[in-house]
Amino acid sequence: MVRTTALGIASEYRDSPLAPAFTSDMEAEIRAWAPDLWVFGHTHHSTDMVIGTTRLVAAQRGYVGNEAGAASFRPLVVSI
Repeated sequence: MVRTTALGIASEYRDSPLAPAFTSDMEAEIRAWAPDLWVFGHTHHSTDMVIGTTRLVAAQRGYVGNEAGAASFRPLVVSI
């Protein structure tokens, strides 16, 4: 079974049996490797958070008509 984390997943999908298809728990690896930036996707949910010293960023449009804000999505530029 794939471990999933609630950190990078929209609340409406946290208990979904399909959650392992689009999110996995990489928190231990992120803490161990401690990169400056961790960019991820495929959750259809934009987020910006910190684990330890690592900034995690997902800037995703999602499906227009299905996810709030998809029609007005603007890409994110991250400076490190």
